[in-house]
Amino acid sequence: MTIAVALAPLLLTPLVMWLLMEYGPERSVVFAGYWVVLSIAFAVAMLLFRRSGRSLARASVLAAVAGLVVAVIVFVGLLFAVTPRV
Repeated sequence: MTIAVALAPLLLTPLVMWLLMEYGPERSVVFAGYWVVLSIAFAVAMLLFRRSGRSLARASVLAAVAGLVVAVIVFVGLLFAVTPRV
């Protein structure tokens, strides 16, 4: 059950890309890239929190928060790395 919950966001990636197609294929790939980062961070955190003995619900909540934090850090890091300095 833990594996199914941990990999569910990653399995939804094609659906997310399809839903974001109205913004253009280039932007949908970028947005889906952030979704993939969030999904991988969620999967790893989910497995780590479950191994520490937490319940499935508590591990899911903690993993979702950890995934969002990692996605924000990656977004801000890329924002400053790509933004030209004037």
